[in-house]
Amino acid sequence: MPAWPQTPLGKYFVAWELARLDAMLADIFGYNALQIGVIDENLLRASRIPLHIRGARTKPDEGGTATGTGATAASRRLFV
Repeated sequence: MPAWPQTPLGKYFVAWELARLDAMLADIFGYNALQIGVIDENLLRASRIPLHIRGARTKPDEGGTATGTGATAASRRLFV
């Protein structure tokens, strides 16, 4: 991820954006949710949809293939 989100203004913006996404995604119904692109942040964290899939063209620096997002949600990372 670029260095800009690590600056004070970038951190403020990312927190603001995540709060807006959390509010919008909290009550959306479905069985599968797909997040494409920004894989460093779990933008689906507030969603009650059971399966979260995050995909990107390149593998992030931290590595790993799958992480859990909560007690009832599964999260999988795909790299193309």
